[in-house]
Amino acid sequence: MTTSNSTEANKTLVLEGLKGVFIERDLAVIDRLFSPDYRQHNPQIPNGLAAISPGRPLSATLKPTAPAQEYSGGNAYV
Repeated sequence: MTTSNSTEANKTLVLEGLKGVFIERDLAVIDRLFSPDYRQHNPQIPNGLAAISPGRPLSATLKPTAPAQEYSGGNAYV
């Protein structure tokens, strides 16, 4: 696999995770794509799956009453 193929594979994986969790609200994506030792890059959210699993702060953003989101051309819009 070349670097460009690795980069494209990584982009695909990241978009699958973001789209699955935030747009499709499929929390099973967390178990499928995120490692138990997940490192959060937002200093206000702790590391690990507990912070992004149901019943935790991030999952509160996935409430059914949250504004609809749209996915188009590789970009997510709120």
